[in-house]
Amino acid sequence: MTTVTNNDDTRLECAREALTQYMLEKRCRKTPERYALLEAAFTIGEQFTVDTLQKFVEKKLPLSRVTVYNNLELFVKAGLVVKHPTPGLVKYEICYAKKTHHKLLCTVCGSTTEFLDDAISDFLMQKRFKKFHSTNCSVTIFGICSRCQAKINRERKKLNKQNKKTK
Repeated sequence: MTTVTNNDDTRLECAREALTQYMLEKRCRKTPERYALLEAAFTIGEQFTVDTLQKFVEKKLPLSRVTVYNNLELFVKAGLVVKHPTPGLVKYEICYAKKTHHKLLCTVCGSTTEFLDDAISDFLMQKRFKKFHSTNCSVTIFGICSRCQAKINRERKKLNKQNKKTK
């Protein structure tokens, strides 16, 4: 996990202000738990699950899984966090004032690798959509990572050898 840097401190402070503004508009309570969860999500610095965030923040405050989930949904609606459905579970990620980034997602093991491609980012940020204003973008490329592909190839070779022996 990464730690919060000065640039991230600025992003976190702006996110806190955006959360405060959103809660005022929606007439939600401004609770210390919400701000603690937001800070924890920024501190994690990568994709996380509800359980990961709960474990991370429980060192400071004990929160139920439902409380963590409900607050993450609030963060999603406020535009601070994005939800990534992955095979088998849902992951969340801070998206507030974040530089555009892209991911390679293995459909076998669920691992993700981030990469930057300025050509993709430039194209997507210049793209205009009818009745929609984009604020950032992310591309996920689904496939099979080299580790899983190597395992699949080994299993195929083993199966082929067994088939040849039985003939």
